[in-house]
Amino acid sequence: MYITYDEQTYANVRVYSTSGSVRFTGESLPELMELSGTVHVFADNGFELRTIAPFDYLRQEIKAGSWLLTNTPLPTPQPEPVLSPKEQRERAYETEPLIEYDGDMITVDEANKLFLQYSAEGNTQKYMDLQILIGRAKADVRARFPDGEETTHE
Repeated sequence: MYITYDEQTYANVRVYSTSGSVRFTGESLPELMELSGTVHVFADNGFELRTIAPFDYLRQEIKAGSWLLTNTPLPTPQPEPVLSPKEQRERAYETEPLIEYDGDMITVDEANKLFLQYSAEGNTQKYMDLQILIGRAKADVRARFPDGEETTHE
């Protein structure tokens, strides 16, 4: 299959078509700024199969080896969510390994689970040690994310 565009012939081109887009692929396709004229699609025997008008499509992505005409809009960039200080602290408690305990770095949430486990078992020394470490880690996180300041999610 081959196509013609702007009085040029491009050999060995494949055409993929859906209800809302057409893609041409082939090594003979150059990078162009845009397609402004009609593209004619031919079978290898010279029979014209289809005529495509680029202005019928919302946008174009024209690069070497691949020309895309589509009615699918680009996704709209979404702003970064703004997290409250409380949300930032909760995220830190869940995800940041802030506590060194028993040779491992663990999150505040993981330490809280251990605290409850040791408390239920009556292991006073271990849960008191964890209580101190949890308190320090939470104070550090609260100093980083005090109430009244909001920042963008990173």
